[in-house]
Amino acid sequence: MHELSLCKNMVAIILNHAEQLAGKSIKIIHIEIGELIAVESATFLFNFNVIKKATILEKSQLNMITILGQAFCETCQQVIRISSYYQPCTLCGNFSLKIIAGQELRVKSMEVE
Repeated sequence: MHELSLCKNMVAIILNHAEQLAGKSIKIIHIEIGELIAVESATFLFNFNVIKKATILEKSQLNMITILGQAFCETCQQVIRISSYYQPCTLCGNFSLKIIAGQELRVKSMEVE
């Protein structure tokens, strides 16, 4: 359900930035979505397609790039791959992890015509 509010905020940011484009249209929007924020891609895309109607984004496509979860283990000093917030280090078993990737939701770039 949070996909709708995240998508609305993202579109608002894009539209705010697009005001500077002076009538040009946005062809493709590249966004990065971290796997740890639990965004369902199909739902996010559906919401984007609904929200973009009657805006300058109407003909644009959304390219979603998934950023895998990574954490630094403060015990064994290694970077490991994680798929959820509450998992132990896969190398030493401790839970002293500092997340370093996978929480992103950002507009990486836009292709303008």
